[in-house]
Amino acid sequence: MSYANTLWDEGIAATLEEGTIDGLLASGVDRETAEKYGPWIAMIPEFLPFVGAGVGIDNTARAVNDGRYMDAAKEAGLMLLGEALPFVGDIAVKKIRDSDSLWNITGKEAAEQAQIPEIRRSTEDERLKGKRGATGNYTNLSPAREEAMLKTSPGKTREAIARENGYETVIHDTFDLSRLPTMTAEDLSNAAIIPLRGDPTLAGTMTQMSGLPFTDALDLQSGPMYMLRSAIERGDPAAWESTFKVAKPFQSKVQQVAQDAGTDNIWGAYDMMGMSSSNFSTMPVEAILREMDVVRQAGGKYPAGMVKKIDEAVRTTKKGKFKDFPGMNHPDAEAYLSRPGYQDARKAITDRMDMADMRDAGFPNVQQVYRDVAVPDLHNVQMGTNGQVLVRLNPNAEIDDLSTHRSYGHRIPIAEGDGVVARLGRPIEHEELYVDPHRGYEGIMTEGKGPPRPMNRTEKMNTTAWNSPGGDKGKGYQKVEDRFINSLLDYGWILP
Repeated sequence: MSYANTLWDEGIAATLEEGTIDGLLASGVDRETAEKYGPWIAMIPEFLPFVGAGVGIDNTARAVNDGRYMDAAKEAGLMLLGEALPFVGDIAVKKIRDSDSLWNITGKEAAEQAQIPEIRRSTEDERLKGKRGATGNYTNLSPAREEAMLKTSPGKTREAIARENGYETVIHDTFDLSRLPTMTAEDLSNAAIIPLRGDPTLAGTMTQMSGLPFTDALDLQSGPMYMLRSAIERGDPAAWESTFKVAKPFQSKVQQVAQDAGTDNIWGAYDMMGMSSSNFSTMPVEAILREMDVVRQAGGKYPAGMVKKIDEAVRTTKKGKFKDFPGMNHPDAEAYLSRPGYQDARKAITDRMDMADMRDAGFPNVQQVYRDVAVPDLHNVQMGTNGQVLVRLNPNAEIDDLSTHRSYGHRIPIAEGDGVVARLGRPIEHEELYVDPHRGYEGIMTEGKGPPRPMNRTEKMNTTAWNSPGGDKGKGYQKVEDRFINSLLDYGWILP
């Protein structure tokens, strides 16, 4: 039942404040609570041009009943184009604080607003599956293969432990990206947007993976939540992080875009890479080692010959660069593999363990590990869907090596001041966010192997991510002008 229907169809008083109070009462909220919090919940529609579309009162009522008064504003949603457009309670929060500025909260405040105690989800229906295919269904593993995985010593042991613990993956002290402030037209005034490529990993503390409780909790250092954790934990937060080889040219692009677009208001939009992209970081291999340790301690026995194959895969990678790898069963294995710059050693493990013979022998399902360390809301998101988080970059600063991240080492600077972390009101496709670059790809043909052909979508997205102003295939960014802001407003991607 929408708020608009409640107001007009059922004759409730035609003021937002009275209508909200009456709507809360009708939904089961007691009168004292409804009268106390109804007025500020009603503030939300006052700032929006399409109130007539209606505000969903039921979710708001549940939030109030649960005592989550600041969340009530977020739980309310405008119905736009058939989709719920959720937005956080910054308006209400700032009104309560009597602040003139509705949206310019600090990066730390935005991160604190997005903090949640834990993510707890069941993996019972997915833990024996392969990766998702183009249709969204799991692929690769047949019922016979699933059965084979469960017949082995480690497979049986893992299944028993997982069943006992409800097959749950548990992450503590993490974030909910949907709780971030929604971007406004003011935020994007005279702005430019560039892709911020990253894996889909979580930030938080993993204590259990697919039902296997870890003896030593795993610190997840994230992809899209990186800047939130940085804002909370450090007095000198950063926007993003990567290796020097990636961070240096990226910051150079930020500076070139600022010069080319004539603005310092540069936003990086999180641009998700595939699930397996996290194999570059330390987290999947660290999770694999912990799973194997849990299974061993419970009596599961991994075939020595198969373990040796994994060890050899690492030691022979890059012409023997990691020939001193102590081995998967060695107590120093994790310390060795968690070094910055050792991504090829880590990928050697995930690549080899992802093969059928390893799965059949009961080794950890690498595809499930990728899912377990990733943000759940991104599991089914196709590449090129943007808007989950945006961070304002700083073209007037340089990268540094003051990192505490195990995987990368070089930090990309965040803009100074307030209003530096946000999200779009709903997901946006790459072509809709980077309108001008994609228009510029028309007629451009591929070069290199094979006959020239028009660029496909992935190639266009890659070009936008890595091209800089002056590049031969476009500018690599989207300049935000009035016509573009109006388009974003019309489709609910930003708020006024």
